[in-house]
Amino acid sequence: MKTTALITSITLLSTALGAPAKRATPSADQVSDAIQSWFNDVTNVNNFLNTAPTLSADNEKTAAEAALVAGNDEPNELMILAGLGPALGTDGQQAVTLLMETFINVPMSLQNIIANPQDGSSQFVQTQLQQINNARCCNVLPALDKLWPAAAAAVGIANPEPTVPRPDACTNGQTVC
Repeated sequence: MKTTALITSITLLSTALGAPAKRATPSADQVSDAIQSWFNDVTNVNNFLNTAPTLSADNEKTAAEAALVAGNDEPNELMILAGLGPALGTDGQQAVTLLMETFINVPMSLQNIIANPQDGSSQFVQTQLQQINNARCCNVLPALDKLWPAAAAAVGIANPEPTVPRPDACTNGQTVC
């Protein structure tokens, strides 16, 4: 009897875990909040990227930890906006796919800096920063240029954030895509 109950429970649990959860479509307020939060996260990571080359090893680690918190929050906003599904249109859905594929690059480089703190001018830190800038300037931020307006339009928000902020490396020719 106990064995049968256990097998039945395991079967029901495994069936439930294997079934995709239906997520509610996000509201206009949730989309607006996600875009604003993501804007703040992007700005925080940009601030790190703009100041990192001048920081001491101790300050580099602390600043990278703060940037990592912001960078790790971005997938949360992505999941909210991705919940709009086909309402995002082709460009918005392609942006979601690209972001899901490229997000890991930024946290990995930030974790490398945290694990091996050095002065911002060191070759190691410069390499990590270049990897972050390549991912963000060439993929992440252009994808947001498409995703944010698509998400806002999908829920009837008239004035989303006007532009996705860029770190200096994206605008001064330092990073070429």
